[in-house]
Amino acid sequence: IVDQSAADGLIFSGVLADDPRIDMLFESGFPFVSLGRCRKPLVYAHVDVDNEWAAFTATARLIAGGHERIALINADRRLSYALDRIDGFSRAFHEAGLAASIDLVADGDLSTRFGRDSALRLLGLPNPPTALVCINESTTLGVLSALGSLERRVGVDVDVIAYDDINVSAYFTPPITTFYQPIELLGRKLGEFLLRRMAGEDPAELALVSRPELIGRQPDNLGGRNRS
Repeated sequence: IVDQSAADGLIFSGVLADDPRIDMLFESGFPFVSLGRCRKPLVYAHVDVDNEWAAFTATARLIAGGHERIALINADRRLSYALDRIDGFSRAFHEAGLAASIDLVADGDLSTRFGRDSALRLLGLPNPPTALVCINESTTLGVLSALGSLERRVGVDVDVIAYDDINVSAYFTPPITTFYQPIELLGRKLGEFLLRRMAGEDPAELALVSRPELIGRQPDNLGGRNRS
């Protein structure tokens, strides 16, 4: 696309921690906007979600509810945002003076099967999690399936917090606490930033990092049992 000038600009997602696309486009000066950020100190147009903050907030909420063994059902660790979430997950433990349960981080695709298989494996450990933070609603559905097959109740036996609320989690039984990400806003900003970049605007002026809204549908044992 760049060599043949087949387009005037590019938008892409699935950003890797060390992404060769960003390196190439940055060096060529070709107009682009990414949904997500790599982990290099490069200045380029991007739209992103504060994944470190969201993972920290979800994990800290569960820790405040008495949980110390918390699982993170995460994306492939090659992806930049997957590492951001591990950073936030770990920070919540460190700020609470606890050892982070890194042994309970599962990474893979975003499928329902992955969520179910990961939950079954983690809950079968000698020292299993008492709460899970899920990457999206698809993996959450798999986690709920696993909990159902093990006769574990959400909000009673195990607590669950999910990302990427798309109005499906409100219909889970029971409804799940999620983080709502304004997908339409992010999409509009991607288009706006690309047009402005194509017009020659400085990429340093074209950056948006939003914080998702917590939709609390479960108390996550706040003030409840102390699990140690």
